[in-house]
Amino acid sequence: MSSKNIVMAAAGASGLAKTYIEDVFSTYLYSGTGSTQEINNGIALGNGPANGTVLHLRADGVNGGTNNTILDSSSNNYTVTRNGNVAQGNFSPFTTGGGSAYFDGNEDSVSIPASSTITGDFVAEWFMYLTAINTVGTATIWLSNQSLDNFQLGIDGNTIGAWINGSLRVSGTVTASSLLNKWIHIAYVRTGSTLSIFVNGTRVATGTYSASVSNNTIYVGQQTPGGNNHFVTGYMSSVRLINGSNSYNATQSTLTVPTTPLTAVSGTSFLLNFTNASIVDSAPIANNLETVGNTQISNSVKKYGTGSIAFDGSGDWLKIPNNQNFNFNNGNFTVECWVYCTNTSPRQDIFSTPANSSGFNGLSIGIYNGNFELTSCWSSGSWQILWATAGAVNANTWYHLAVVRNGGTLTVYVNGTATYSNNTLNTNSLVFGTEPETIS
Repeated sequence: MSSKNIVMAAAGASGLAKTYIEDVFSTYLYSGTGSTQEINNGIALGNGPANGTVLHLRADGVNGGTNNTILDSSSNNYTVTRNGNVAQGNFSPFTTGGGSAYFDGNEDSVSIPASSTITGDFVAEWFMYLTAINTVGTATIWLSNQSLDNFQLGIDGNTIGAWINGSLRVSGTVTASSLLNKWIHIAYVRTGSTLSIFVNGTRVATGTYSASVSNNTIYVGQQTPGGNNHFVTGYMSSVRLINGSNSYNATQSTLTVPTTPLTAVSGTSFLLNFTNASIVDSAPIANNLETVGNTQISNSVKKYGTGSIAFDGSGDWLKIPNNQNFNFNNGNFTVECWVYCTNTSPRQDIFSTPANSSGFNGLSIGIYNGNFELTSCWSSGSWQILWATAGAVNANTWYHLAVVRNGGTLTVYVNGTATYSNNTLNTNSLVFGTEPETIS
């Protein structure tokens, strides 16, 4: 599946309206697993996520919190710069705890001004979950400094290696396709003059290199600026550099892969655990969320719990990296949330899924001129209104919305009451999530 995104609260017209959204569920109700209540009125918030839930946003974070501030958890506490639209969240390789950053393969990276010199023993390690392999012939992932070709660690096709001053000094062979859609642990370890590379605890390459390496700005998720700039498409978690000491032994053929988030042990130069997200997904899959514009947590306006997700009506929206769980195809599904608007006149898409090149693939529910509207988009790019209320939306009022498909019938519920039903729509290959500007 191509990389697409769920989009929430993307304004479609000029005019400011502050919108708050809380307790968002996107549930793929596989045949026979949904309860009667979930299928009949879309309300299943009381006891937590239902079976098949692929997204659950409770919005109980810290007031003003976003997902854009990435912290260095080492004692150096370096300022980490987020380049592009890196999305933080609680998707992680660990059973309990941890987080990750999602890199969309399009100008995403993070940088750290880690000015030091790597001498003696060191360990550079991280977990990664690739969703695509870079096909342009160089790196899929790099941990590198700012001076081009000084010290670069990454994957080039089926080669995993360490490029030092432009030369491939240590390399091993991996099957790139086998790295997709799973968490793997990568460690570059130097003990004395022995430099080894480990993948999931097994040494795949070893060689010698004992020289010191100057260390300017570290880039995670891309090759250094000025080079080929090949970017990661996927997730990284627990990225750590230990300088001057070692938690592993490069002369051994195996190492023990960590089962909990990495910590700042002695010699840690920097540590990125990506656990500073405020808007997090409580569903089992734990999607990472990109907060665009000024999207943030509000603790002052809320329906339940401690907060809601606030959108100020000017360039704010929430983007969720897509995966196969958001391809509902012909199955049953429920998408539901609570929504509160301070102004109901401007166009406000609560969630939207513009069409792709074939079939009926676009669906949007939002508010326009005081009405809730359900619209569809066909492959031709033309939108049509399927349903609209008659001036029923009041400002500064919480409403529960649910869009449910059960047995081929698509139904919209407002505050638990069915207000629209259609069993003739061509809903084949309904995919939640392209960016709103895809169809104008």
